[in-house]
Amino acid sequence: MKQAANCIPNSQFPRRAEAIIKTFETKEPIRILMTSNTRQGIEIFNQELPKLIPDKNQIQTAVRFFPFDKPSIMTRAVAGIQPKLMVLLETELWPGLLQALKTRCCRIIIINGRITEKSLQRYHLCPSVWQTLRPDKILAISSSDADRFRQFFGPDGVEIMANIKFDRIVPSKTSGDDYSRINSILTPGRPFVVLASVRREEEPQVINIIREIFRNRPQTIMGLFPRHMHRLKFWQQTIIQLGIRCALRSTVSNPVSTGTVILWDTFG
Repeated sequence: MKQAANCIPNSQFPRRAEAIIKTFETKEPIRILMTSNTRQGIEIFNQELPKLIPDKNQIQTAVRFFPFDKPSIMTRAVAGIQPKLMVLLETELWPGLLQALKTRCCRIIIINGRITEKSLQRYHLCPSVWQTLRPDKILAISSSDADRFRQFFGPDGVEIMANIKFDRIVPSKTSGDDYSRINSILTPGRPFVVLASVRREEEPQVINIIREIFRNRPQTIMGLFPRHMHRLKFWQQTIIQLGIRCALRSTVSNPVSTGTVILWDTFG
């Protein structure tokens, strides 16, 4: 019997895909292709996959860049892969991909689905097109997201699921080492502020936030997580210019001094 080829396409959050693979169990051989259209996403997959499935001999994985969503390109890509199931993370509605999958009668599922009111209005500009490309099942992260999907695609197959992002940070029996590592670099009893997934367009506002926090709470320790690693140098220079101590997470092994920004330059 031919092995099923399951594809997880481009996502801004490759670690959502990791959360799925980590708990995946199968009694039959299966192939999983994960794609991203960013080098950072590819690096995360290549770095973490060997840790996730070292003893899962039934699961074969591959990591590739996501193709440009041109119908002719997607038709060739899907024909070459011959997927049985396409899992779309968040809301990656690529029309060229969806059309190629529909032609091949491949099942399509959206998980961790979310859609804003603004996006919904944009999709409504071509409702007839999207109706022909409707996924087989949509698992939304909230009732409001589910309602918006139902408005657009109809009620069939739209359900609600727990947000993978938040499920991943719930403490578990195996997470003690993670907490020990964090506690080893924080000064006990001092406030720790996290500024996570900071985008480039948000940087001016975040700079003001950092300045005000340290002006009013100089004993604070802050963890700053840029969304894209190529902005690390900018943040390192900016924090120093603000007159605030800055330490790269990769160089920290002991508790940092209060009044320090820990600039997260590592994954996990």
